[in-house]
Amino acid sequence: MCTSPRNRPSRMLRDGRTEDQEFSPAERMYRRYTKDDFEGEYFRPARFRFPPSLNRQRYSEPEDVVFSEHGEFDGCGVLECTVQDLSLQLMGDHEVQYSFIPMHVPEHDNYSHSEIWATFGDPPSRTSEPNKIARKKYRTAASKFFRVRTAATK
Repeated sequence: MCTSPRNRPSRMLRDGRTEDQEFSPAERMYRRYTKDDFEGEYFRPARFRFPPSLNRQRYSEPEDVVFSEHGEFDGCGVLECTVQDLSLQLMGDHEVQYSFIPMHVPEHDNYSHSEIWATFGDPPSRTSEPNKIARKKYRTAASKFFRVRTAATK
Protein backbone atom coordinates (compact mmCIF):
# COMPACT_ATOMS: atom_id res chain seq x y z
CA MET A 1 0.00 0.00 0.00
CA CYS A 2 1.22 3.48 -0.81
CA THR A 3 0.81 6.02 1.96
CA SER A 4 1.71 9.52 0.95
CA PRO A 5 4.18 11.59 2.97
CA ARG A 6 2.60 14.83 4.13
CA ASN A 7 5.30 17.11 2.71
CA ARG A 8 5.47 17.48 -1.07
CA PRO A 9 8.84 16.25 -2.39
CA SER A 10 10.78 19.11 -4.00
CA ARG A 11 11.22 17.10 -7.23
CA MET A 12 7.47 17.49 -7.80
CA LEU A 13 7.55 21.29 -7.88
CA ARG A 14 7.75 22.99 -11.27
CA ASP A 15 9.88 25.77 -9.83
CA GLY A 16 10.25 27.63 -13.15
CA ARG A 17 11.26 24.58 -15.20
CA THR A 18 10.02 24.53 -18.81
CA GLU A 19 8.21 21.75 -20.66
CA ASP A 20 10.31 18.86 -21.94
CA GLN A 21 8.73 17.14 -24.94
CA GLU A 22 11.60 14.66 -25.44
CA PHE A 23 10.36 11.21 -24.42
CA SER A 24 12.34 8.00 -24.74
CA PRO A 25 10.25 5.03 -25.93
CA ALA A 26 11.45 3.10 -22.86
CA GLU A 27 10.56 5.85 -20.37
CA ARG A 28 8.03 4.62 -17.84
CA MET A 29 4.74 6.39 -17.24
CA TYR A 30 2.85 6.09 -13.94
CA ARG A 31 -0.82 6.34 -13.09
CA ARG A 32 -2.79 6.05 -9.84
CA TYR A 33 -5.59 3.48 -9.54
CA THR A 34 -8.05 1.89 -7.13
CA LYS A 35 -9.22 -1.73 -7.02
CA ASP A 36 -12.44 -0.70 -8.80
CA ASP A 37 -10.39 0.48 -11.78
CA PHE A 38 -9.63 -3.13 -12.68
CA GLU A 39 -11.79 -5.71 -14.37
CA GLY A 40 -10.11 -9.10 -14.21
CA GLU A 41 -6.46 -8.46 -15.02
CA TYR A 42 -6.96 -5.31 -17.10
CA PHE A 43 -7.41 -1.64 -16.29
CA ARG A 44 -11.00 -0.70 -17.16
CA PRO A 45 -11.00 1.34 -20.39
CA ALA A 46 -13.87 3.52 -19.14
CA ARG A 47 -11.59 4.79 -16.30
CA PHE A 48 -9.26 6.29 -18.90
CA ARG A 49 -10.63 9.83 -19.40
CA PHE A 50 -9.27 12.11 -22.10
CA PRO A 51 -6.71 13.37 -22.10
CA PRO A 52 -5.22 10.53 -20.03
CA SER A 53 -3.10 11.92 -17.19
CA LEU A 54 0.16 10.29 -16.10
CA ASN A 55 3.48 11.11 -14.47
CA ARG A 56 6.69 10.56 -16.36
CA GLN A 57 9.61 8.63 -14.91
CA ARG A 58 12.22 11.18 -15.94
CA TYR A 59 10.95 13.69 -13.36
CA SER A 60 9.19 11.59 -10.73
CA GLU A 61 9.11 8.52 -8.59
CA PRO A 62 6.21 6.07 -9.01
CA GLU A 63 4.78 7.02 -5.60
CA ASP A 64 4.36 10.65 -6.68
CA VAL A 65 1.08 9.74 -8.42
CA VAL A 66 -0.47 8.95 -5.04
CA PHE A 67 0.93 12.00 -3.26
CA SER A 68 -1.49 14.15 -1.30
CA GLU A 69 -0.86 16.39 1.68
CA HIS A 70 -4.23 15.23 3.04
CA GLY A 71 -3.91 11.49 2.34
CA GLU A 72 -6.85 11.31 -0.07
CA PHE A 73 -4.97 8.83 -2.29
CA ASP A 74 -3.69 6.61 0.53
CA GLY A 75 -4.51 3.03 -0.41
CA CYS A 76 -4.40 3.74 -4.14
CA GLY A 77 -1.98 1.69 -6.20
CA VAL A 78 0.46 2.60 -8.94
CA LEU A 79 0.27 1.37 -12.52
CA GLU A 80 3.10 1.61 -15.01
CA CYS A 81 3.69 1.22 -18.72
CA THR A 82 6.15 2.69 -21.23
CA VAL A 83 5.90 5.57 -23.67
CA GLN A 84 6.19 3.00 -26.44
CA ASP A 85 3.16 1.11 -25.05
CA LEU A 86 1.04 4.27 -25.17
CA SER A 87 2.26 5.58 -28.55
CA LEU A 88 -0.37 3.97 -30.76
CA GLN A 89 -1.75 4.66 -34.23
CA LEU A 90 -5.48 4.09 -34.63
CA MET A 91 -8.21 4.88 -37.11
CA GLY A 92 -11.02 7.10 -35.85
CA ASP A 93 -14.29 7.78 -37.64
CA HIS A 94 -14.39 9.39 -41.10
CA GLU A 95 -11.15 7.53 -41.97
CA VAL A 96 -9.07 9.84 -39.78
CA GLN A 97 -5.74 8.29 -38.73
CA TYR A 98 -4.61 9.30 -35.23
CA SER A 99 -1.15 8.96 -33.71
CA PHE A 100 -1.22 9.06 -29.91
CA ILE A 101 1.76 10.68 -28.23
CA PRO A 102 2.76 11.77 -24.72
CA MET A 103 2.85 15.50 -24.03
CA HIS A 104 4.64 16.96 -21.02
CA VAL A 105 2.08 19.30 -19.41
CA PRO A 106 3.72 20.36 -16.13
CA GLU A 107 1.61 21.65 -13.28
CA HIS A 108 2.76 23.99 -10.51
CA ASP A 109 2.78 21.19 -7.92
CA ASN A 110 3.54 18.30 -10.29
CA TYR A 111 6.29 18.99 -12.80
CA SER A 112 6.21 15.45 -14.22
CA HIS A 113 2.50 15.66 -15.16
CA SER A 114 1.92 14.48 -18.71
CA GLU A 115 -1.06 13.68 -20.92
CA ILE A 116 -1.66 11.54 -23.98
CA TRP A 117 -2.65 13.66 -26.97
CA ALA A 118 -3.33 12.77 -30.58
CA THR A 119 -2.04 14.10 -33.87
CA PHE A 120 -3.97 13.79 -37.11
CA GLY A 121 -4.28 15.21 -40.62
CA ASP A 122 -1.93 16.72 -43.14
CA PRO A 123 -0.41 19.01 -42.06
CA PRO A 124 -0.54 17.41 -38.61
CA SER A 125 -2.76 18.99 -35.98
CA ARG A 126 -2.52 18.16 -32.28
CA THR A 127 -5.48 17.67 -29.95
CA SER A 128 -6.17 16.47 -26.42
CA GLU A 129 -9.67 15.39 -27.55
CA PRO A 130 -9.63 13.06 -30.59
CA ASN A 131 -13.01 11.97 -31.93
CA LYS A 132 -15.22 9.60 -29.94
CA ILE A 133 -14.37 6.46 -31.95
CA ALA A 134 -10.62 7.11 -31.67
CA ARG A 135 -10.91 7.74 -27.91
CA LYS A 136 -12.80 4.48 -27.41
CA LYS A 137 -10.32 2.47 -29.46
CA TYR A 138 -7.39 4.07 -27.67
CA ARG A 139 -8.80 3.42 -24.18
CA THR A 140 -9.41 -0.23 -25.05
CA ALA A 141 -5.95 -0.77 -26.58
CA ALA A 142 -3.90 1.23 -24.05
CA SER A 143 -5.61 -0.20 -20.98
CA LYS A 144 -4.07 -3.61 -21.73
CA PHE A 145 -0.52 -2.29 -21.38
CA PHE A 146 -0.72 -1.14 -17.76
CA ARG A 147 1.01 -3.31 -15.18
CA VAL A 148 0.59 -3.10 -11.43
CA ARG A 149 3.71 -1.68 -9.81
CA THR A 150 2.17 -1.18 -6.35
CA ALA A 151 -1.08 -2.93 -5.47
CA ALA A 152 -4.08 -0.87 -4.40
CA THR A 153 -5.68 -1.69 -1.07
CA LYS A 154 -8.81 0.41 -1.57
